Amino acid sequence: MRDAQRYIVSVPHGEHGVSSTNYGLQASIRDTDPAAQNPFHATIANHLSTDGITVNGDENADKLLDKLGIQRTPVAKVKAKELIDMVGERGAPLQVSTIKDILLSGKIPNIDGLDLNHFTDEEMMNKPEEELDDHEAFYRHARENGYHEAMNHFAQRTDKKAWKTHLSHAIPRAMGMKLHPQMFKDSLRAAGIGAIKGDIHGAKNVGSQTPTRKTNDTKNHLDTIVHFDPRVLEEEEGVFTPDFESPKQQACHDTHWASLHLYTQG
Repeated sequence: MRDAQRYIVSVPHGEHGVSSTNYGLQASIRDTDPAAQNPFHATIANHLSTDGITVNGDENADKLLDKLGIQRTPVAKVKAKELIDMVGERGAPLQVSTIKDILLSGKIPNIDGLDLNHFTDEEMMNKPEEELDDHEAFYRHARENGYHEAMNHFAQRTDKKAWKTHLSHAIPRAMGMKLHPQMFKDSLRAAGIGAIKGDIHGAKNVGSQTPTRKTNDTKNHLDTIVHFDPRVLEEEEGVFTPDFESPKQQACHDTHWASLHLYTQG
């Protein structure tokens, strides 16, 4: 079983043939099912195992935030310390990144049907600026200047009402929801990943219906710290052996992701 685990985490995620049904990520190792490729948690584990920043128990919180490109707010420092303490308690390093850096890496092809190819599309990057549509203009700005900066730039150019449904919010939120510890407990544990999130940007300090609240909520998602424990590769029971989900959970999952897909297409 360990050989299978190492294979899944080490090879490109388009090749390992893990199929899944999400919400509790029922997963098995078998021939690739084209309708269920790239299970999200396995893909994140794969990415962090090779591209994550190594965090040790003696890490400095401020320096860790700088490495992750997270503003040194009081909440951010608390969350960085939480991660460092976790490493100390486990007695082993973790591999970490943020949602924004995972997105901008261009190595995550989709989230349950949400196409992320904008983060790898070189044709878009080479288009004359005047030929870019609104979506392409945002993603190119994000790749060139960072996701936070792209949000700041387009928030100033977008009508306040339209900004609340701007495409920049949906994908970070979708990734944040896919890392929800209650909704995906078994899957996260099986893949060896987890997330630390807080109100780093003070979203709760502004009006709930304001554009700033929406922007800061999304920035909180973007600065969510995602961690991977490499020791999961040594577990006898396997990386991808979570509990099976119930038909009711699957029905809820299908409805939720269909709605989110329609939202991002609007």
